[in-house]
Amino acid sequence: MKIRKILSLILIMVLTVFLSCEIEEEPQGGASEKLDFRIAAVNVNGTVTDTYSETYSYNDRGYLSMRIVKDSEGNTQSITSFEYSSEGLLTKKVTTSGGTTIVAENEYDKNRRVRSTMKDQNEIITGIVNFYYDERGRITKKEEKDASGQINGSADYLYEDEAPKGIAEDITLRILKNL
Repeated sequence: MKIRKILSLILIMVLTVFLSCEIEEEPQGGASEKLDFRIAAVNVNGTVTDTYSETYSYNDRGYLSMRIVKDSEGNTQSITSFEYSSEGLLTKKVTTSGGTTIVAENEYDKNRRVRSTMKDQNEIITGIVNFYYDERGRITKKEEKDASGQINGSADYLYEDEAPKGIAEDITLRILKNL
C-alpha cells in the first residue's frame, strides 16, 4: 500500500507540469533562435487547471536576449530583455509587467564577478546589492541597501576550510535582517 501511495505521488508530480517545446529559426537580422514553451498545470484527475507560454529569444552569440510570458488567452504578462558586455557578462535586465518596469544593472570586478547590482523601478532607484568575495573567489557577503544607502539586510556566507570552490552543500548561510 505504501508503494502505491509513493507511485501515486510521483505520478501527480509528473502530471503537474506538462511541457512542449518548439525551436524556430528566426529570419535574417533577428535573434539566432527562439524557444517556445507551452506550460499547463494538470491536476491528479488530468484536468488542465492553468496554462501559459514562455518564449525565449537568443542573440547571435547564443545569449538569452528576451523572455516573453503570455497567459492562456495569449495576453502578454511580462517581457524581459537582457543586455551583455563585449565579454559576455550580463550588464542589464529589464522586466516590464503590468505597466511597471524594473531594471537591474550589474557591475563587475576585475575578476568578472558581480560586484554590485543596482535596481530601479520606473526610473527610480530602489536599491543596490553589493557582493563581497574571499581570495578563492567565493561569495562571502551579500548586502542590500535602499536608495538612501541604508542597509536593509545582509547575508554572510561561511565555508568549511577544505570545501572546494562552488560546492553549495558546504555553505553555511546566516541571514542578518535590519542591521
